[in-house]
Amino acid sequence: MEPQSKRKRKIQKRAYAKINLFLDILGKRNDGFHEIRTVFSQISLYDEIIFTLTKNQGIKIWSFPKIVSEENNIIYRIAVFIKENYRVNFGVEISLKKNIPVQAGLGGGSSDAASTITALNELW
Repeated sequence: MEPQSKRKRKIQKRAYAKINLFLDILGKRNDGFHEIRTVFSQISLYDEIIFTLTKNQGIKIWSFPKIVSEENNIIYRIAVFIKENYRVNFGVEISLKKNIPVQAGLGGGSSDAASTITALNELW
């Protein structure tokens, strides 16, 4: 692993919302989820996420507005998963400005999760 002085210290991401242009429910699967056929399109609405590398081992997340507890936030859960499974020796502070309405069907949580994976891959 390269020295921290040569690592990026901060990454900013825009996690874009999406809309379903087409959604067809094909049937219920044995696991309780539905099989679907869909077409998504990105829209201009996005959440803003800043990831800052820290020397300590901790993961801290701030959300504006506060939407769920830290432990229940998908961004936090993904960061913990990556840190534990890939034995990362750094910490991260994450600041989330939530612009995509929660539970609006715009894929905000999924987009935040994907942005977290790509940002931490680059940062750590």
